[in-house]
Amino acid sequence: MTAPQPSRTGKTVAVLVALLVVLSLFSYRNSQRKPIVREVTGRITRIDAAARSAEIVAVHPKTGETMPAISGHVPENCEIRIDNSPARIDDLRPGDAVAVQGRIDPDRSITANWIRVTRGGESSAAPASAPVSGRS
Repeated sequence: MTAPQPSRTGKTVAVLVALLVVLSLFSYRNSQRKPIVREVTGRITRIDAAARSAEIVAVHPKTGETMPAISGHVPENCEIRIDNSPARIDDLRPGDAVAVQGRIDPDRSITANWIRVTRGGESSAAPASAPVSGRS
């Protein structure tokens, strides 16, 4: 006597269950990864204090080439300092020399942990109300 053959529907269900198990394991593994945290230096090209967003243009540390603009989010708990003094997001200006440490998000934007601006006692290259006309 031979064992009954599984139906086509039974095989399909088994394949789908196996696929779901593999996808679940992959998703779990990806959710357990540590966030990527980097420090980026450059110049602020855009700041929107109300939306708590900004954009900087950075120079690649190894090649010296200007990198594409990096957009970012500035959370409420982000530490902001200008010339080593505490500051707020609305104190930042386009043209400011900046160092940002933050988490790189899946869309390649950055969520800032801290922001350090260096003005050296001089005013920024652009006043707070002036838009940045070009990128360097």
